[in-house]
Amino acid sequence: MSKVKYVFVIMIFLSCYLHMYFLYHNPGQSFNNPEVYDASLTEVYGDKVLKYGSFDAVYYSITAEQLLSKGFLGFASTAPNAYVTPGQPVYLAIIFGIADLTGGDHLLFAKIANMLLSIATSVLMFYIGFNIFGKIWVGFLSGFGYMLYFPQYHYFRALLTEIPAIFLFCLSLLLFVLAIKKNNAKYHILFGIIFSILLMFRPSPAPLVLIGIGIIVYNNSVKNSLRIAILWLIGPILIIAPWVVRNLIVLNEFILFSSQENPLFAGTNPFELEDYGEMMNKANEMGISQKEAAHLRIEEGFRSHPALWISWYVFGKTIYLFQRPSAISLYMNNNSFFVKPIYLYHYMTIISAIFATVIFRKRGSVFCLSLMIIMYIAVSNVFIVNDRYGFFIMPIFILLGSYMIYISVKHYKDFISSLSKHFKARLKWD
Repeated sequence: MSKVKYVFVIMIFLSCYLHMYFLYHNPGQSFNNPEVYDASLTEVYGDKVLKYGSFDAVYYSITAEQLLSKGFLGFASTAPNAYVTPGQPVYLAIIFGIADLTGGDHLLFAKIANMLLSIATSVLMFYIGFNIFGKIWVGFLSGFGYMLYFPQYHYFRALLTEIPAIFLFCLSLLLFVLAIKKNNAKYHILFGIIFSILLMFRPSPAPLVLIGIGIIVYNNSVKNSLRIAILWLIGPILIIAPWVVRNLIVLNEFILFSSQENPLFAGTNPFELEDYGEMMNKANEMGISQKEAAHLRIEEGFRSHPALWISWYVFGKTIYLFQRPSAISLYMNNNSFFVKPIYLYHYMTIISAIFATVIFRKRGSVFCLSLMIIMYIAVSNVFIVNDRYGFFIMPIFILLGSYMIYISVKHYKDFISSLSKHFKARLKWD
């Protein structure tokens, strides 16, 4: 076995081992301590909350079961709605359906499916790093870098969107890179399809396609750019259009992604200085929707307290995204021995990515990856933010950090080599 294959096998083995460890021991307060949840909701859903790891996960599982048994999608409702995008409920419904056919447990099958996607993401990170930077060791650093990043080992056990969404994000990024390098229609079509599926799990990455469009236009003629655009559109036509048509027919509304208004409204509370319940009561008393209330609050906030609101939307929300590794606060009590290294690794990843952005900003690949992070943060900061949303974009930080480490080690080795040659020459001369 070659050295490269040996390292690759070690990466996959370690990822499998860590996932199996967390699957078997199932640590974390959200899976073991009912006190972390609101008592009124635990009375309604009981042990399901601990089994699935969060209330949103319970709602997703109920929605998937309802989709299987009654044939309609209604999140936290007994009637059809478009409160969330259909990706996660459909994904879980497929898994639950397979579990039913084989007599398996819904939750166990979902965890195993998430585990496989999470392990596969480390493999994708290897290929992304290798194809973007053309260095196999950048690929290995990227793969190992993601494999060692803690939040995946929490979220693959919770039936939330993080694991499938990040897998689809990395897969779409790899397909885009291959499409650019090979200029093959197959990769362009697959990119459009996978990216569209991603948006059915998480709509927030949608604006990132503008970076892809910019790269295509910059590197191609107008005619070829239009040809590629047509190939990309196959994905939205196959994946997103049926969802829009369903919403028009069933709900009599044009809804591109989801009808949820709460994230925009909940994000209009700078540094959580106001009580959220009071915010809701004021909106209800005014007889307006959360979306309308959000627009009013934003307009009034920027007019009356510009410094506070600018700092909140530019800096405050960004800090909330990356202030800690996602979900680590649920492991502070019984697992504190590994918490500090996880924090350190998280911060070092971000710092190394920032160094790469500053030092190598003139390199096209680094510039585009950095622009992805900036655009994602800008879009996320419009809405409510927490470290779950920060976790989604961490693969890009890991790619940039891996490149920074590779270049640093290479320059160090070159320096030592030149120093060694210098001393050998001096000794020979003497």
